[in-house]
Amino acid sequence: MFTIETKKYVLKLNLLNKYRNRIKYLPNGFFDVFDTSENNYFGGFPLDKDKEHIILTVGRLGTYQKNTEMLVEAFCNLKRNKKLEGWKLYLIGDATSEFKEFLSKICESNSKLVEDIILIGRIDNKRVLAGYYNQASLFVMPSRFESWGLVVSEAMHYANYVILTDVCDAFYDMTENGKYCTLIRSEDEKGLQEAILCFVNNYDKCMKLAKIGSKFVDNNFNWRSVSKSLDHYFCDLMNEK
Repeated sequence: MFTIETKKYVLKLNLLNKYRNRIKYLPNGFFDVFDTSENNYFGGFPLDKDKEHIILTVGRLGTYQKNTEMLVEAFCNLKRNKKLEGWKLYLIGDATSEFKEFLSKICESNSKLVEDIILIGRIDNKRVLAGYYNQASLFVMPSRFESWGLVVSEAMHYANYVILTDVCDAFYDMTENGKYCTLIRSEDEKGLQEAILCFVNNYDKCMKLAKIGSKFVDNNFNWRSVSKSLDHYFCDLMNEK
């Protein structure tokens, strides 16, 4: 038996003589730091708290892969045109020196952005990170390429609506073929601005979709669900013998 993380390749590989009918779908999973025995709280944040007007991204800030600069520039442009009044951008992750300099220059050109763009840095404590997910309403991942994108399922678990670039087959699995997200082309800053503005203008509808998406990833991408699938595969193998 062999497992593969994305559905797209299961049927194709099962048609090859080498793997015929031995490929199983087993996605990557996320760990839920929330324990239902803890009175509906984790890390000091209640799961049912009201969402705030926060756009969030998590990753290696400033790397070519993550293309975080495009998100910052899209946010700044929407701010300059007064289309994101009251919204803030939170940036979580290790940041390159070049990215820090990039942010510094942007804030120097517009002092008002200093309060609206928050560089939080790396967070190793999963409960603290969960708190930020739970505060945010929108999660944006403007990557040029991705192998999986675990932070997407984490963000969706905490009922973030997500905007993603169409660079990873796993994104389609995690969002049930785009039902709970907006997919844009890679390096399409105008498309990103339009997607963010569409989210803001349709906030209530998008947040309802985010709650449905949260249940979907919980049922399919939580490690508890993933490990059960693997257990079933092993049981099936034993029964065949």
